Amino acid sequence: MLRRPQSAMNKATTHRFAFAGWLTAVLLLLGCNPQPEVSSDYRSVDATGWDDQRAVVFTTDSLPTSGTYAFTLALRTTTMHPYPYQDITLEVTEHWCLPGHRQRVQRDTLTIALYDHTGAPTVQHGVAYHEYWQPLAVRRLPRATTGTIAVRHLMNAITISGISDIGIITRRE
Repeated sequence: MLRRPQSAMNKATTHRFAFAGWLTAVLLLLGCNPQPEVSSDYRSVDATGWDDQRAVVFTTDSLPTSGTYAFTLALRTTTMHPYPYQDITLEVTEHWCLPGHRQRVQRDTLTIALYDHTGAPTVQHGVAYHEYWQPLAVRRLPRATTGTIAVRHLMNAITISGISDIGIITRRE
């Protein structure tokens, strides 16, 4: 039976322990890197007809911590009831109630291109549904803030088809 000299065995063991230590340190550093908190909330819209007077409303009960929050609007279209236009114009109204009875209201108009001039979706993911994301505001909000985000379409047609869901994605940065 061949035996390695004691010094060769010690070197191999030392290298294994060094690698294991290095790997542990990297994993600890990655584990300590805080990732932003993310939440998403979606509401279904009647895909056969979304009335322009019906706002889709998202409620924030009470923020647990003060911080900077980034909001993103998510919109899903369905191929089952095709959306008849190339883009959609939306009104997004944010109403925040801050501690001390202060209020902040922000209203924005967004236009999102859903299809190009050939009729192809401007996003490449999804088969039965296509999802579009549009960044909204980044806000510094104090703890215990409550609020709503309301979304309604501003298209000339009173009722539009093909929109299946509206969502708000919130990320604490």
